[in-house]
Amino acid sequence: MVKKVGGPTPPAVGGSTPIQPARIEGTQKVSTVQQVDPAVGKGSVARARRPTRPMTAEEREHLFKLLNEEADKIFGKDGIPESKRAKVEGAVKMALDASVIEIEEDS
Repeated sequence: MVKKVGGPTPPAVGGSTPIQPARIEGTQKVSTVQQVDPAVGKGSVARARRPTRPMTAEEREHLFKLLNEEADKIFGKDGIPESKRAKVEGAVKMALDASVIEIEEDS
């Protein structure tokens, strides 16, 4: 059963009036477009990113040691499974190897 709610009757809503379309009258005209010259190629290849100096084998090993220390800080002992951690570390090492130019030492 629905209970009837009492109270004052809301005021009647009047009808709406139709909306008149807006009339826009412009006094300015659009000027003609000038011709645009085609882009001119420079003919040079973009410079490849190079390190400031080559890295020695000792520096590379030190960098990887720092990488392992940072991984221990980030992941901790119970952070992620060892297999996933090895994949992440391997990916970072591959990226570093790809970006480093090694010096060939004469021994």
